[in-house]
Amino acid sequence: MARTEARIFTSIWNDDDFLALPPGAQRLYMFLLSQRELTYCGTMPLRERRWAPKAAGLTTGDIERDLKELEGCGNPSANPGLRQPFIITDTETGELLIRSMLRRDNAWKQPNLLKQAMESAQEVESPKIRGALLAEVRRLPVDESPSAQVKTLVAEFIEDLD
Repeated sequence: MARTEARIFTSIWNDDDFLALPPGAQRLYMFLLSQRELTYCGTMPLRERRWAPKAAGLTTGDIERDLKELEGCGNPSANPGLRQPFIITDTETGELLIRSMLRRDNAWKQPNLLKQAMESAQEVESPKIRGALLAEVRRLPVDESPSAQVKTLVAEFIEDLD
């Protein structure tokens, strides 16, 4: 099932790492969050050429530059304190991960959405993205969940990715 909405928390405007990004990278991040192909685990196909016509004058070169900024490697001198990348891309497999989406979107708190995230994660081919996703799943605050089912599913998710 395709997503029909995106959650963007107002706290993003208090995030020093996000505020340090150039405007194009910030806009691309919000664009990526609102794509219907984005799965509940935060993955999607990497499609720069498809995204370029979505704004007048935007080029694939602009998108590639902004993707590098979101990965934290676009301009290291401008972002020396960048702790974590916003996205992970794998050009070999044509995949992209919005790193913190599963955790921040709170889909993991709902067993049915968590199951959908697990199913979509099984389709990820990139070892790089699977590793980053595993690290994010391990960061989920499952102890805060009163749901035994969620705790069991997260443990299975970690086992599947490991």
